[in-house]
Amino acid sequence: MFLCENAIYTQSAMENVLTHELIHAYDNCRIKYDPDNVKHLACTEVFVSSILHVYGNLLGRNRNF
Repeated sequence: MFLCENAIYTQSAMENVLTHELIHAYDNCRIKYDPDNVKHLACTEVFVSSILHVYGNLLGRNRNF
C-alpha cells in the first residue's frame, strides 16, 4: 500500500485514506476478490463505506471517508 504525499495534505486525510485502504486489504483476505470483476469492486466499496459510516457514528464523528 502506498500513500502519495502530493495528494494527501492533512493528517486527517491520511487517516481517512489509510483506514479505507486497510479495510480493502481485510476484504481482499476474507473473500476471493477479483479486481477485474465489477461486482466484486462494487461490493467491496459498499462494504468499506458501510463500515466507515458505522465507525464514524460510534466515535461520534462525521468522518468524510
